Amino acid sequence: MSLVLEELDETKLEPGLYREDMLRLLGEQAVAMAHELKSPLNAIAAQVQLLARLLHVQGRDQHAERLSMIRQEIGRMDELITQYLQLGRVRESCREPLFLGQLCQQTCQLLRSLLISRGQELQLRICPDLPQLYGEEQRIRQVLVNLIVNASDACGGGGHVTLLVAAEPGWQTVTVRDDGPGVPADRLEHIFEAHYTTKAGGSGLGLAICRCIAKEHGGELIYGAAPGGGADFTLKLPMRA
Repeated sequence: MSLVLEELDETKLEPGLYREDMLRLLGEQAVAMAHELKSPLNAIAAQVQLLARLLHVQGRDQHAERLSMIRQEIGRMDELITQYLQLGRVRESCREPLFLGQLCQQTCQLLRSLLISRGQELQLRICPDLPQLYGEEQRIRQVLVNLIVNASDACGGGGHVTLLVAAEPGWQTVTVRDDGPGVPADRLEHIFEAHYTTKAGGSGLGLAICRCIAKEHGGELIYGAAPGGGADFTLKLPMRA
């Protein structure tokens, strides 16, 4: 794949626009490159899997561990590329009627065993009589899963994660609250930036993708300090499509 950058005349642009245009073009090319990388990566994965099967049939399993490591790394690269493509893709949500409280209940049920295994408690508080709203269920669930897992990671061993589902004029909100250390003041301006992470081995794409999904729905993703310490991440979704 070849990368082609359009020629821009900096002298003909207003101050600051040259940099913005260059960043936009580089971003578009990076997303295109990520898309092109998926096909050969999948082909490599398939060949490694085939090689592992052939060696097993021949009774030559001494290389199985190395092949397994290669497949794991290929899988990790593929997941990173998938996340990057999600971040770079501009799309309209396929909205359908849903009940936010019910979606939060299902997501908590999905993740409760994970938190229990970490010695943590997961609580859910839903404001009664919330009306339905419109959104893409799987994309909103993706945000909830990401925020809950992040909150769990922040708590470390033990701790509490609470989901607060409420309404305010024109909006429904889900606040994911943890009692971890919170976000230091010097990191606040970076937490939604792509590739910014404080986790060892983290991609730094999770919160950036969550914010993109919120914006796709005409909503917002907001950080705030939780009462008594910890972090509040609030997903705001419009009441009407």
